[in-house]
Amino acid sequence: MNQIRAGLTPGDLSGRWNARPSSLSLSVMTGWPAVVGVLLLFLGRRLYWLFVGGIGFVVGFSLAAGLTHREPDGRALLIGLGAGLLGVLLALVLQRLAVVIAGFLAGAWLGVELMRAVGSAPAGTPWLPALAGGVVGAVLAAALFDAVLVVLSALVGAALLADFLGGRLAARGVVFLLLSVLGIAVQTRTRRREPPSS
Repeated sequence: MNQIRAGLTPGDLSGRWNARPSSLSLSVMTGWPAVVGVLLLFLGRRLYWLFVGGIGFVVGFSLAAGLTHREPDGRALLIGLGAGLLGVLLALVLQRLAVVIAGFLAGAWLGVELMRAVGSAPAGTPWLPALAGGVVGAVLAAALFDAVLVVLSALVGAALLADFLGGRLAARGVVFLLLSVLGIAVQTRTRRREPPSS
């Protein structure tokens, strides 16, 4: 309002709008890990399409931000949303295949996050942790469909929340472990209460 009173025209304001992201877009950019993390932590198995879509969003957003080597912006958010929607559609059409693919992506993302947390990656092969984690995630998802949905969704949700909350590396590790156990416990308890499918 002060800018309008100072005699700036709407054109001046639109130039400033394009130059600086709004507080709404900043809150969306910084708040998405908490929202996706909580949903995956507690509802990842029950809403398997949410798990697949959430993993697609996390991986798409992370790749888009990493490839541009800049702070995440609206383009990274759109790419993440597009990957998430593709994951949801895939999950609704091809349930098992979608969960195996999501298992691969979740394992790959967790492998990279683990190497980042430890602070080391194999020299000359920075993609190796992603590949190893992805293969383990896909194999586990294929063999132990329901249990893997619980564990991987809780782990990814806990990792997103621990990273969002920040703090020292040791504190983030403790938060990650506590949230992982909580998410697995809540999802397992919910699963036991569900009536058996006929």
